[in-house]
Amino acid sequence: LNMNITIVLPWYDYNLPSGGILNMYGYAERLACKGHKITILYDCGKGKGKLKIPNIITYNKRRKKTISKKKLYKKKNITEIAVYSINDKTVPDGDFVIATALITVGGVNGLSKCKGKKVYFIQGFENWGISDREVYKTYELGMINIAVSSWLYNIVKEHTFNSAYYLPNAVDDDFGCDNAIEERNNIIIGFMYVPIKSKGTYDVLESIEIIHRKYPTIKFEAFGVYSVNDELPKYVRYTYNPTRVQLRDLYNRCSIFVTASWLEGFGLTAAESMKCGCCLVTTDSKGIRDFSFDCKTALICKPRDVKGLTKKIEMAINENDRRIEIANAGVKIIENFNWDKNVSQLEKILKDNL
Repeated sequence: LNMNITIVLPWYDYNLPSGGILNMYGYAERLACKGHKITILYDCGKGKGKLKIPNIITYNKRRKKTISKKKLYKKKNITEIAVYSINDKTVPDGDFVIATALITVGGVNGLSKCKGKKVYFIQGFENWGISDREVYKTYELGMINIAVSSWLYNIVKEHTFNSAYYLPNAVDDDFGCDNAIEERNNIIIGFMYVPIKSKGTYDVLESIEIIHRKYPTIKFEAFGVYSVNDELPKYVRYTYNPTRVQLRDLYNRCSIFVTASWLEGFGLTAAESMKCGCCLVTTDSKGIRDFSFDCKTALICKPRDVKGLTKKIEMAINENDRRIEIANAGVKIIENFNWDKNVSQLEKILKDNL
């Protein structure tokens, strides 16, 4: 049974797709390959910018920067539309319409029944600039709620009167362990550069400065979609906006990968690094709890704890057997987070609710 599914994404600059955007592209591509008709709607009337409702000039600029010029996914059976607002005139009739971020929930909730049953794909606890209670209210709207991690699922379950589903993120098939973990003896430490405090980048930078002074032969690599200016030290090799192949190679060069986010919906970068054979050193950002267990599949400290983060990195450096054991366990556990399994589960959730 093929379905007509509309996926509503917030406006974004196609040069800076978030993990949540890429996750929905992953579902769109694979559902389309299975014969479902997918429409991706970009809500260019909301998002970044001072004006709540942009004028036509702003809208046109957003529209041009939102429809992806890059081949982020295969586009067979997929239609992309950038719209001024989400309403019954801009959204096609279908079986399901999916809100993918809190900013898209209001528009989707206001649609008539002919647009499809309403789904809320919850990819983070989006209390940025609003109260927790306002977030909880979006879970109480009567939509089909799907959460990408167990900690989010437990919150949603407490604040909804209808069905809630747990569907953790998948890690792309693009990633895998090419370089033997046991042979990564020349320590290279990797991390992602995101110039946002809550992503923990500055905690990582503070920690690696201590490590660099204490272990001057250790190398460091970082990647990201942001220009670094003078924020990264000279001893860090930076790969700007890497391709999937470049990113896989980078992960495989690293023996240790560090993430220090304060809060994550899932923690996709951490999972990708594990799949490629890195020993993950991470903060307990909640989203990582589905695949990261301290001293078993990762080394974990509290968020915003630079001393604790440094201590865990040193543990990975100095205890080689432990690093290898943790990295191997990480590769194994991430095998459970795959696209075939996820798409089948999502199809079942939708078909059960038709």
